Amino acid sequence: MYYVKLYEKHIEVELKINDFTVINFTDILSLPRQWQDVNNLGTFIRKIDEHEYVFINGNLKTKSKIYKTKFIKPLLGDTVYKNKILTMDLESRVIQGIMEIYHVSIYDGKTIIDFYLSDYKNSVEMLKSSVIFFMKRKYHGYKVYLHNFSTFDGILILKIISSLTNKIKIIIKDDKIIDLQIKFGDNNYSITFRDSFLILPSSLRKLATSFNVEKKSIFHYAILNDTQITLYYNGQVPDFKYFNDISLKEYKEYSKEFKNKNWNLREETKKNTVIKM
Repeated sequence: MYYVKLYEKHIEVELKINDFTVINFTDILSLPRQWQDVNNLGTFIRKIDEHEYVFINGNLKTKSKIYKTKFIKPLLGDTVYKNKILTMDLESRVIQGIMEIYHVSIYDGKTIIDFYLSDYKNSVEMLKSSVIFFMKRKYHGYKVYLHNFSTFDGILILKIISSLTNKIKIIIKDDKIIDLQIKFGDNNYSITFRDSFLILPSSLRKLATSFNVEKKSIFHYAILNDTQITLYYNGQVPDFKYFNDISLKEYKEYSKEFKNKNWNLREETKKNTVIKM
């Protein structure tokens, strides 16, 4: 049995058999604008559940279906850039044929933190203290970039890290350390070490010029290999022979900066090792 309800602009129809509804649909007599000029009983829109059929003069013109979908979830999570970057620089010297790290400099975006060999028993203890500096909750998720980390610096740091934690994840390609992640603490906080040279393959001095940022000061590391000059040196500007990467004219101009003050080895080292972002 059909049950029909008549309204001004539509008709509701329900087909029942023994009180069981077989089908119900709605015929809409108010048509879209492109068909409003048609005045025919065979012209209407029939809606059955999610389906819609358009009849023109008794002929099926179009049919469509409404699909219910869930909101699309982001695949990559938060797309807001987070500047969780630290920079680190290691400086070495050669004394009697033995290479050792004598200075470590870290920059967290606001403050320069330096570790100097004269403050420690040896270079291993100094480097260990510099790595422990990162192992804090506030640096969780940070990436530490070092220039040439994938070779010499990475090997040194890996030895230190191995003595501090066994939660190490390392990616090596072509005998180079590409990515070194460590976890620490009961909550498994993490820090990742990477090589900035693999992203920006150029010297730090050239990069500073290219990006128009603070440049390294004039300095030559031959002075550190001279056993006659200690790490505590504080006095006149060292002889020109220690600055053989610059001209005599540049050396004289540089020396003028210290006309009324001492040249301090630690401070000049600090100027040349920190990498500001």
